[in-house]
Amino acid sequence: MDGLDVIGDHRIKGTCEDCIFGKMYNLLYNEEVIYETRVMEHIHVDLWGPSPVTSAGGSQYFMLLMDGASLFQTVEFLREK
Repeated sequence: MDGLDVIGDHRIKGTCEDCIFGKMYNLLYNEEVIYETRVMEHIHVDLWGPSPVTSAGGSQYFMLLMDGASLFQTVEFLREK
């Protein structure tokens, strides 16, 4: 890539100039991952907004709901938080 200054071996030390300025780092996963197996045991929620433009239905926010086991997802549009 043109214009990318790399100091040393960036693959080992993480000294890529852009990563340093972006304060990015990579952590290894040393812990055992426990996957969710029961439906509705753990629901992940993400709320986004406010949107700079109101939707035709009057919503400015949306809420994403995802089940951890089945990965079923649904979106709800909200007029307010």
